[in-house]
Amino acid sequence: MERLEAYTRMLTIRLFEEAVERLFLEGRIMGTAHTCIGQEAVAVGTAAALAPQDAMTSTHRGHGHLIARGGEPGRVMAELFGRETGYSHGRGGSQMMIVPELGFYGANGITAGSTAFAAGLALEAKLHKTGRAVVCILGDGASNQGIFYESLNLATLWRLPVVYLVENNGYAMSTATERGLADTAVADRAKAFNIPGRQVDGNDPFAVCDALRLCLERARSGEGPCILECLTYRLSGHSRGDPRVYRSREEEAAAWKRDPVARICEGLTEGQIAEGRATAEKAVADAITFAETSPAPRPTAPDALLFAPAATPGTETGVTGCAGQEEGQPTTFTQTLRETLDGILANTPEVLVMGEDIGIYGGSFGVTRGLFGKYGAERIRDTPISEQALTGCAIGAAVAGLRPVIEFMFMDFMTLAVDQLVNFAAKLHAVYGLACPLVARTATGAGRGYGATHSQSLERIFFGVPGIKIAAPSNPVDAASLLQEAIRDNNPVLFVEHKLLYPMRFPQETGGQPLPFGKARVLVEGSDATLVAWSYMVVQAKRAAEQLKAEGISVEVIDLRTLAPLDTATPIESAQKTGRVLVVEEGPRTGGVGAEIAARIAEGAFEYLEKPVRRLASPDLPVPAAKSLEALCVPTPESIAASVREMMS
Repeated sequence: MERLEAYTRMLTIRLFEEAVERLFLEGRIMGTAHTCIGQEAVAVGTAAALAPQDAMTSTHRGHGHLIARGGEPGRVMAELFGRETGYSHGRGGSQMMIVPELGFYGANGITAGSTAFAAGLALEAKLHKTGRAVVCILGDGASNQGIFYESLNLATLWRLPVVYLVENNGYAMSTATERGLADTAVADRAKAFNIPGRQVDGNDPFAVCDALRLCLERARSGEGPCILECLTYRLSGHSRGDPRVYRSREEEAAAWKRDPVARICEGLTEGQIAEGRATAEKAVADAITFAETSPAPRPTAPDALLFAPAATPGTETGVTGCAGQEEGQPTTFTQTLRETLDGILANTPEVLVMGEDIGIYGGSFGVTRGLFGKYGAERIRDTPISEQALTGCAIGAAVAGLRPVIEFMFMDFMTLAVDQLVNFAAKLHAVYGLACPLVARTATGAGRGYGATHSQSLERIFFGVPGIKIAAPSNPVDAASLLQEAIRDNNPVLFVEHKLLYPMRFPQETGGQPLPFGKARVLVEGSDATLVAWSYMVVQAKRAAEQLKAEGISVEVIDLRTLAPLDTATPIESAQKTGRVLVVEEGPRTGGVGAEIAARIAEGAFEYLEKPVRRLASPDLPVPAAKSLEALCVPTPESIAASVREMMS
């Protein structure tokens, strides 16, 4: 990188960001934006150190990083203007742009959120031996987030080729570094992980470039991550409209004397400076013109935006239901899941399984038992107790081309990973057009006396999140079919496995081919009332139907099988036939999934209903540990049957 080239790139970023601030004040750009005025040297130095195959992740202050990496200023500006020609077609705005062809995996609005995602990109690079290294840029404020340390630990344990570059600009929004960090040298925190940590002058692009190249060489050689802290200063406010009352004008004046754009001019002739300025001014002027004359985004059907095409050719597993079982012989839910995973791993090299204690131990419920010895530590990957990091890492690996299956020991623990699933995985296709073939398996439900933090049914948390699919099978054949389909799918899938189903022995059935999501099943036909359920509640509903049959009441039982996408046509058709509907779920009643299902049935079959649609669920309190109390907190065949009798009276 020559000095004139560095100056031109830095000045282009500076003028671009100044134009953004001006355009906001003029009302020509809406929303928000975070400019990097004063931090241009870090962006340019970082981009200069990267090889073409390398990748980088950015922050909410990412315009300069993208432009330095080769992004077109016009397309960046068009995204801020909300135009079709923007990098996210106007759907992402200032904080959400990803350009995979440039190895640029994202400015995003979640502080430190991409630290695990970057580890996932690096994991794919290591497994496929691509020679790619990843630079994860984060701010000093982001270094206080727990996911940063979870990701550092994971990357260090697995020796992933990732460098964590901390852009220390002195402030986390309005909080000065000395008031937000117990140790103001973020690089020193590397000592806790036994990896290198180094500070460098972030106002010197050549110093940044040289230091980062050494870090990248180390990462590519298999030695793992390190921390590179670039000391700089944010000369602008945090975002538009920031009055900067948290710092003195004397402090800012001193910082302007260290302005990296002014410093880079030293050693350049007046002619070179004029040449660089002319180039930069034209690039920014052209960017504004391009953005303002670009069309608004084309209206697109939500379904077309929300999910990537469901199935990927070449990932068929050939597994048929309960592999290894003779037809007619009983089998357990656990055994079916294990054998289905086994077949998928054998036939699909892109698939790997990640989670806590899933290796030699075989998982808390035994689903992965024996797979570690067969496929090894690379594909059956034990992780630290770091739900955020393992989820974010899996998301990054999925975007890079792998098909991870992660296991959450209990669904309760998924609350620790909600940010990664909701703010990253669920939005990748709708905002960026990226596939994210990720399956998150988890054990759910009460019935074992595990208590309030190991017994919850939390489907409701993800049910209303656009971009996440949810499968909740009630039997081994559906479990095998849906798991195959989930792994073939190019979208994040939550795969719900009830604890009480694991040991149950079911009659073996034929079939087990991939089952499309969004297709409910009429399990038992009836004419007097309809029971709608999923997962273990299907078992309970079927038992209730058997009790009622002896009393002369004919009950139709519908197994939804998946909650997202949700098949409402089947229960509506049943409601039109029976006139009475009871929706059964194990989670708390208030705000539950059953409320949405009931509303849709009421909308689609109102004139056919003899009685209002009813819901039977758990009471609104944490699940108690005592068996006698726990039994009162979940629907049972007896309580289901009683509710149907009330509807029939």
